[in-house]
Amino acid sequence: MYQGLSDKLFGTPGAWNLKRCPGPECGLIWLDPMPTREDIGKAYRTYYTHHSGASAGGRKIDWPSIALTKISKPLYKLFMRVIGLRRFEKRWQERSGRMFLEDPPPGHRLLDVGCGGGDLLARMRRSGWYVEGVDVDAAALDQARLKHGLRVYLGSLEDLRFPEDSFDAITMNHVIEHVHEPVPMIRECFRLLRPGGRLVLVTPNSNSMGHREFGSCWRGLEPPRHLHLFTMRTLAECATRAGFLSVDTWTLPTNSEGMLLESFDIRERTTGIRKWEYLKWAATSSLKFREYLLTKNNKEGGEEVVLVASKEIGTPRPTTSLSPGTARV
Repeated sequence: MYQGLSDKLFGTPGAWNLKRCPGPECGLIWLDPMPTREDIGKAYRTYYTHHSGASAGGRKIDWPSIALTKISKPLYKLFMRVIGLRRFEKRWQERSGRMFLEDPPPGHRLLDVGCGGGDLLARMRRSGWYVEGVDVDAAALDQARLKHGLRVYLGSLEDLRFPEDSFDAITMNHVIEHVHEPVPMIRECFRLLRPGGRLVLVTPNSNSMGHREFGSCWRGLEPPRHLHLFTMRTLAECATRAGFLSVDTWTLPTNSEGMLLESFDIRERTTGIRKWEYLKWAATSSLKFREYLLTKNNKEGGEEVVLVASKEIGTPRPTTSLSPGTARV
């Protein structure tokens, strides 16, 4: 699909290719070559959880753009409110901020896989969840403990081996795209969920309007840290292979502005051609508006894809695994 990509975000050395399954029922995208499990940590040495990320590189402040944007933003919000999309936007922002989970009955347990500094866990704890987290980043877990006083564990989900039927909900926000073998991880989530429990995943949508607009400069690609990229169909297929019978997917535009603006920055670093900041904001707002129209009408196009899978009562645990040579997912 793409050849010779470089890491424009955090400067990991190397050239990276992305391949896509040509099957009309699939479309999975994966990194090839893919860093091994032993070497993948090198791709995170300058990651945003450790550093501030890519800087503006000493750019001059674009005062005309700042002034025009300050004038235009309230007008844009007024336009969204008049046509009824502002209420839709706020509702989706609220739901996505809670990972599409309602307030739980007392004592219900939630596990956040890839919890980072624990901001989501702290928010869910205020909603009544008994929360725990898992991450492979020791520095991020230190922050979760010190800032929020959270119960968090260092290591991969599979290696920690929590007891079966331990949790009522498991969340993974922008984690599954970093995983070498997505189906075994989702299968482990199935094992850990109690009957009636829910798994909620959020990941970049490779069928988004942003990907169609920016191509190899789309923020969601992020080589070499994003190992697999999903559509609604491929993410649902992963959950089904992992044992879930009740699966729902849709796309989200709520974080599109940040992803689209970063895609503009990646394009600038790739081509060396800078664009006036106000024009980037205007183009981003136009794309964002079209994404909201698509998702409001239940069509695919948002920058993120969401999966909610329920472990139905009486569902048998999957016992089969993929054999070598089958599709990576």
